[in-house]
Amino acid sequence: RADELKIKELNLQIEKLTKEVIESKARLENEATETQARQIELDRTAEEFRALHADRQKLVQQWQDTIEAMRRRDGTIQELATQYAEERRKHSEK
Repeated sequence: RADELKIKELNLQIEKLTKEVIESKARLENEATETQARQIELDRTAEEFRALHADRQKLVQQWQDTIEAMRRRDGTIQELATQYAEERRKHSEK
């Protein structure tokens, strides 16, 4: 009698533990799926960031190129203004 009771008790414990294992596996699988989804989302966000950063770098480079071109033009304009002033001075002396 005591052995049968112990066997029944152990079987109930096995069933309970088996159920807990199944539930734990299901939770683990759900967590793994959610983690995978979050990783995909994070990868997409990182890719978007890299693309936006590259675009920003291109814009900064264009801006710097534009400023450099304006400096060169300013230098050319200054040179031409000096030449013009010199030519006017020469003509006014004649």
